[in-house]
Amino acid sequence: MRRSLWIMLAAGAILGSGVFGAINAVQSTRLRIVNGLGNWTIRYVYISPTSSDSWGPDRLGSSEVLRPGESQTWTLDPGSYDLRAKDEDEDTYTRRRVCIPERMTTEWTVELSDRDTNR
Repeated sequence: MRRSLWIMLAAGAILGSGVFGAINAVQSTRLRIVNGLGNWTIRYVYISPTSSDSWGPDRLGSSEVLRPGESQTWTLDPGSYDLRAKDEDEDTYTRRRVCIPERMTTEWTVELSDRDTNR
């Protein structure tokens, strides 16, 4: 009886400090993108590790958009990311090497001044 109680307490301490601690750290590392484009709707959002050669899939998915003033938040691993938004006219807005620190929410308000000059 004592041995099984000791094993349960030890397992709880290990899980509480290791696995659940790591989950909490990752869950609280977030990126929020806000549509500050006035009258333009953001149709696509791409979030790619800076080390990657491709943008990967659209993070909004096929049925979501960011209307003016709306925002969306994603949970990410801490690190350096390249961010891209594309509006309804296919204009792109890109930020490179954005540091997403652990246990923080990083916000990017996409504005017309962020528009890429070379598509």
